[in-house]
Amino acid sequence: GLIIIFPVINILIEPESVQNNKYLLAIFQYFNFKDTVSFVLFLLCVITAFFIFKNSVIYFSSRIQTKIAFDLAGKLAYNKYGSYLSMPYHFYTENNTAVLLRNFTQIPFELITYVVLPFIVIANEVFILTIIVLLMSFFDPVLFVAILVFSLPFILIYSSVFRKKLREISNKRDSESSNIYKLGVQSMEGFREMTVFNKLDYFKPVFKRSLDNFTKTYSDFYFLNQFSPKIVETVAVICIAGIFTTGYFFGKDIQALGQFLIVFSLAAFRMIPSMNKIILSGNYIK
Repeated sequence: GLIIIFPVINILIEPESVQNNKYLLAIFQYFNFKDTVSFVLFLLCVITAFFIFKNSVIYFSSRIQTKIAFDLAGKLAYNKYGSYLSMPYHFYTENNTAVLLRNFTQIPFELITYVVLPFIVIANEVFILTIIVLLMSFFDPVLFVAILVFSLPFILIYSSVFRKKLREISNKRDSESSNIYKLGVQSMEGFREMTVFNKLDYFKPVFKRSLDNFTKTYSDFYFLNQFSPKIVETVAVICIAGIFTTGYFFGKDIQALGQFLIVFSLAAFRMIPSMNKIILSGNYIK
């Protein structure tokens, strides 16, 4: 999608580039265009049609994908509900009803939202990144190694620091969501007794405490997801500086170095969104 835009930009900057590219020249001559302006308009129409087709395919495939995924969530919820109904009486006396309720009304849908769909996103983006990385490694192996040297330490530090924080958020969220369900069910089912014995004021502060803790976990998680892309952008800029330093140190030709930086910048334009999706999806799964 991005690659087919750049020839058009190149033609607008250097109209003579049509004559230097055998593919563009063949199209130009086949349709018998009179000038480069009409040729550019034709290419823009082709690109527009391509993007409409591409995004239509993505739309329908995404609809099918999400339908299959959430049908699976409904099936899991129904199976869990059925398994609970087949349990003996002592099972209910030994387990909290609110937690059991959460397990078949909330957890199956969270499994799909926070594990299955993010995993599919990671698989897609890793495939795209692998292609881009292979192309860059063939373009200039030395400078590609420089990218790895400058980026890997930041990635490892990020993973170690954020993994611990996400584990804490996950444990607290799991605990407090159980408390919220439990307190909510108890207060709704026992409202008459609470009113008779004047215990309404007892449940309110307890519920508020669990709710505040639960809210904080969502706030912390949202902040981490908002902040993560900034780390990727910073690493990309550091890589550009590192590539230039490495190329200069190894005596690379400035023109060749400039070409690689252009290629890296174009690749980064596509890689940064992919890496952000991978990080955010990884955060969801964790």
